[in-house]
Amino acid sequence: MVELEGPDAYQHIVKEEEKGVSFYEELATQAKDQGAREILLMIAAEERKHLSIGENIYAFVESPKNFLAWDEFSNLKDY
Repeated sequence: MVELEGPDAYQHIVKEEEKGVSFYEELATQAKDQGAREILLMIAAEERKHLSIGENIYAFVESPKNFLAWDEFSNLKDY
């Protein structure tokens, strides 16, 4: 079991979700049955949703490192 904290945990989640998407898409390409293929692609779509959530959480966690300080606006003129 991997124990991670903070942003590293979110990066790990994103990587695992990317693997999940690839895994289910690959299985879908190999499936001979159309019904199984459709189910596998639906699972891959769900994994993409999880991936998006993980990426958004990671971006939110990292956002304090990527902001403009108020002093950066001190050179703007009032109009």
